[in-house]
Amino acid sequence: MTYDLNQLYQRAFGRFIVYPGLTKPSKLLESYTPLALLGKGKKQSLLSTPIMMPLKLDDYAFPLEPLIEVSTSKSIVINQMVNAETNVLEDMGLDNFKLTIRGFLVSEQAGSAPLDELRRLMKLIRKRSSLKVNNELLGAFGIRELAILSARFGDPEGGIEFKPYTLECISDEAVELRLNQDKADAFTDTSPLPEDSR
Repeated sequence: MTYDLNQLYQRAFGRFIVYPGLTKPSKLLESYTPLALLGKGKKQSLLSTPIMMPLKLDDYAFPLEPLIEVSTSKSIVINQMVNAETNVLEDMGLDNFKLTIRGFLVSEQAGSAPLDELRRLMKLIRKRSSLKVNNELLGAFGIRELAILSARFGDPEGGIEFKPYTLECISDEAVELRLNQDKADAFTDTSPLPEDSR
């Protein structure tokens, strides 16, 4: 059983290969592999295509390489000055990264839906904690953990053997809080509570 991944992605999510000067998408060579990527494939997907940047969340390795979109914005404290032509920017920092992960679950048997893969992915989605990330691209952004905010599953035309999914995620980072004992004592009130006046 073989699938054309470009056609599957195009039917489920629309065409993603867009660049300046592209005038006739139908003329695009879909089998072209850039020289920089030749030999870089680390493993093969279920469809025998090379996986360049495999994604693993906790112990779940995605069977096909998904499309990953990363975005962020800055938090800036802006103070307006009276009788001034400009504002004062006091504090700047990056918000958490927002991630969109799109891909397919594919059945290895013709005529059957990928229910086992769907159950494994749903088990991951139901976890009530952040997930450890293992991916070269996300590592470049410093993303080591993420939480899944929402998940969408589709049913494309053309067969039940594949199911597209979209995961909306947010990056997470472990924070260590240290409590100074002197300051903690100020918040610890040991006085007795007032008796019930009823």
